[in-house]
Amino acid sequence: VGIGKWGTGGTSGAAYAFFTDAAARQILLPGQQSGYFSAWVVTDQKSDITKVSAAVTSVLPPGYEAENGKDASKDAAQELEKALGFMNTFFLVFAGISLLVAAFLIFNTFSIIVNQREKELALYRALGASKWQVQISVLLEAFIVAILGATLGLLLGLGLATGISQLVAKAGYDLGTLVPRI
Repeated sequence: VGIGKWGTGGTSGAAYAFFTDAAARQILLPGQQSGYFSAWVVTDQKSDITKVSAAVTSVLPPGYEAENGKDASKDAAQELEKALGFMNTFFLVFAGISLLVAAFLIFNTFSIIVNQREKELALYRALGASKWQVQISVLLEAFIVAILGATLGLLLGLGLATGISQLVAKAGYDLGTLVPRI
């Protein structure tokens, strides 16, 4: 039993198990004396990746392939995107439902407010304001409240996301650049 650290970045919640080669063969390749599922070749930045890839390919047994890091990460990203593709749909449906519910709540709230201010609006009409002037004053008030509410909601959401990101980072996890910085 021990604790291992993998590089300098976070693992985003992933768990790793470290084995010696002999223990890994015994657990992962039962009945076989030797073998690997994959191997990494690390080069310095000055190395020509195509030459290294060709040299590695020449010593691989049949059925194996050499792939450079950029291609491997691109393939992994495509597989992950395909595997998590339903999440975008789920979040879009959730956002649509939330928007619909919010619209009904806002409409209902403003209807109640206008009904409560019925006497005040009637007084404006009695003092000589036209029907359009009263309607424009109500719409202007609704627009100002909407702009203030949207701005405060956006700032509060960004602040909350940044705070959660920092809290998760202090717990030892790395969310990367998922949360925009202000």
